[in-house]
Amino acid sequence: MEGPEYETLCLGGSNCEINDLKQVMRFNHLCDDLGLDTMSTGSTIGLAMDLTESGDHDLGLRFGQAEEYLAVIPEIARLSTDRGRDLALGAAKLDAKCGRSDKAAHAKGLEMPAYDPRGSYGMGLAYATSERGACHLRAFPIFAEDPFKLNAMAKDVITGQNANAIKWCMCFCDFWGSVDTKIMAEMLTAGLGRQISADDLDKVGERIWNLIRLYNLRAGFTAADDVLSEKLAKKALDNGPHEGRVLSPEVLEEMKSLYYHLRGWDEYGRPGKDKLNELGLQSL
Repeated sequence: MEGPEYETLCLGGSNCEINDLKQVMRFNHLCDDLGLDTMSTGSTIGLAMDLTESGDHDLGLRFGQAEEYLAVIPEIARLSTDRGRDLALGAAKLDAKCGRSDKAAHAKGLEMPAYDPRGSYGMGLAYATSERGACHLRAFPIFAEDPFKLNAMAKDVITGQNANAIKWCMCFCDFWGSVDTKIMAEMLTAGLGRQISADDLDKVGERIWNLIRLYNLRAGFTAADDVLSEKLAKKALDNGPHEGRVLSPEVLEEMKSLYYHLRGWDEYGRPGKDKLNELGLQSL
């Protein structure tokens, strides 16, 4: 299973210790009807359960209790209660409001999807360098043979980010897994009536990603924002095949340095003049 159903089961189900599939589906339908993202909502509710059970802040939500788990969703969407308004802040701001900084799993304030970066360092780098934080639709190196090989992961993340930048511009569905720049180039060639190559599109994807970076830099983001939250950086996995693994800030910084170098950016994550000239972006 993959896609929205998988995300809902992980983040709106097991993340909250809700094991009744009917209740998880009610959660999904409620979020859809009210315009809430299931991943962010499930992650934030799970955090609220943790804050309640740890005694940090009683939000009336406990792991495995489906009634309040479902009741809080309309409160979030409608901002109709103090609890709803608190959870509507999202996980990072809720964590901070409750006096913590180590319980929320996020990057750049965006809640984490189902793919744990401690079990795939490439996913950690993809989340950290994504322009909007913990998004698994920017790069998805989850199937790498060695998910802890830093140089290979940096290359895979760059390839994925460039290819997905093209794919989203062409409005392809993410579930067409076999699409690549060669196929996209063939379709564009047929549609435009002029030859487009895979190499052409690879360059377009790189150009888009550099434009994205320039926009974020001008909006105030820096290399210091290309990080994961404290929970992911310090707490080790406590089960599964990679039990005991942690993606430390030091390892992430090493990957970031590789990534910046391969992208032609400086140590602060800023595209260099040579790279901008190569991409025809020298006037920006």
